[in-house]
Amino acid sequence: MNIDLPAQDKVQLGHLRKQKLESRSVAALQSNEEAQAKYVLTPRFTRFIYEGTVYNCTVKNLARTFISVFADIKELMQYKSHAFLNGEMPEMGWGIVPLETPSDTLDKNYMEQTQYLRLIATTVGVPSHMVQRRTLVEAIYDIIVGQLALDTPPQSKTLDWTATGPSKTDFICVGLSGQGLRLRHLNRTQRNQALGLCPNW
Repeated sequence: MNIDLPAQDKVQLGHLRKQKLESRSVAALQSNEEAQAKYVLTPRFTRFIYEGTVYNCTVKNLARTFISVFADIKELMQYKSHAFLNGEMPEMGWGIVPLETPSDTLDKNYMEQTQYLRLIATTVGVPSHMVQRRTLVEAIYDIIVGQLALDTPPQSKTLDWTATGPSKTDFICVGLSGQGLRLRHLNRTQRNQALGLCPNW
C-alpha cells in the first residue's frame, strides 16, 4: 500500500491480533458454516506514515493518499463541511468483515438492517457491541486495503450502508464499481436490492 506505521503501533497491532483471534467473535464465526471463506481479517490503525509524514487515518487523509482508488472525488467533497471527514478514525485493532454485504441485509431499510445486527449477536451468543455497522472511514479504509491487497476486491457487487451520515436521517453507502470507490447518502427509509450492511466484528 506504500504506507508504513510507527514502530510502537506495529507492536500494539501484533498484541491486538492475538487477542482478536482468541475472541468470542472469531470463535462464533469459525463455528458458523455459512461464514466460511466469506470474511476478511483486516488491521486497522489510527495513523500511518506516508512519504515520511505521519497522518491521522481519516477519510480526508485516506482520500489524499489513495485518490486513484476513488471513482469521483467530488462525491466525497460534498461532505467537506461535516466533522466526520476529518474527525472519524478507525479504532486501533483488527476488524472482521465480509467481502460482500450479506444477502439477508439487502433490500431492507436502515432500521431493519440494524435489527439484523442485533439478531446476529443474539444468534451467535456475543454481546451486541461486538458486532456493529461500519463507520464511513472503516468502510473506505477496508475497501482501499481490499482493492490494493486482495485478489477479490470487496464491495464490488453490493453497497454497505455505514453508520456515518450528513444528518440524523441520511447515511452514506459505499461500494466499488469498475471506475473505483463510489459513495452517496440515502434516507434511512429507502431500500435497494444491492444495498445492505457489512457486519463489523
